Amino acid sequence: MKSNSVLLYPQTLLLPEIAEELKNYFKKLIILKLPTTEEHISQFFSNFEFFKFLEIRGIDEKFEQEIKKEITNIETWGLFFRTPETLKYFAQYKEVLQDSLEQIIPYLKKAEVQKEGTLKKQIDFKQALLILCLAESLDSKLLDVKTGLKKIEKKYQEVIKEKIIGEELGEFSEIQNVMESSEDRFQLLNLPLRISAWKKLFSYLNPQELKENSQVLITERTLLQDWIEDFEIIKEEKLSDFLRVFFLKASIPQLLKVKQNSGGFSENTAVYFAEIV
Repeated sequence: MKSNSVLLYPQTLLLPEIAEELKNYFKKLIILKLPTTEEHISQFFSNFEFFKFLEIRGIDEKFEQEIKKEITNIETWGLFFRTPETLKYFAQYKEVLQDSLEQIIPYLKKAEVQKEGTLKKQIDFKQALLILCLAESLDSKLLDVKTGLKKIEKKYQEVIKEKIIGEELGEFSEIQNVMESSEDRFQLLNLPLRISAWKKLFSYLNPQELKENSQVLITERTLLQDWIEDFEIIKEEKLSDFLRVFFLKASIPQLLKVKQNSGGFSENTAVYFAEIV
């Protein structure tokens, strides 16, 4: 029997084959709706029927376009660090590095001065969005590479079957080397930053949507280990080769370590762990 829905945390993207498997267990996958989320999901999925977007208060069309523009600027700025020469230059002239960053993100200077009040909250809100949008962009690129490698591997296996045993494979041996080096499990990079950003955005979410679904889906083993260490396991089940569920004695705000009134939230949360390989 399928559960109603589960919250994907802390990322917004999954491999299509993983999402297909999850359809056997959930009616809907709840995803935090960042300004760039629909754009990135459309790269991997032809429709959004399986997804239910968790809206973030305080994002209008103008602000959304502003965030997208800043993401583009930051990614372009980051490309300058791809050469040793550029790294050496900025290492010698750190003030130039700081000035260039402040030009593309002007509120950084304000953040150093303004520690409290409304401006600080606005800056924290925007920084959290930028962090998660950049993380989403990175995940999109890495998933695209992983998807491409899977296609190459499939083609490689087809070629192997067509070849006569003992025949020289030539260039295909190089493809095999690439595939063998790409077998590491897909990981969410900068996990602590993502978690910190989520905490800052939690108060901008509709708590009712989270209260109605006391289920969370994660893909990071380190996050699972942290939660298991911090909270009591009521029950554990293996649902498939890739999916396990842990019933933890903790509410969603407690799991996410946010300063939020837990009233109305279930005291227990079902944590589904899907290991992406």
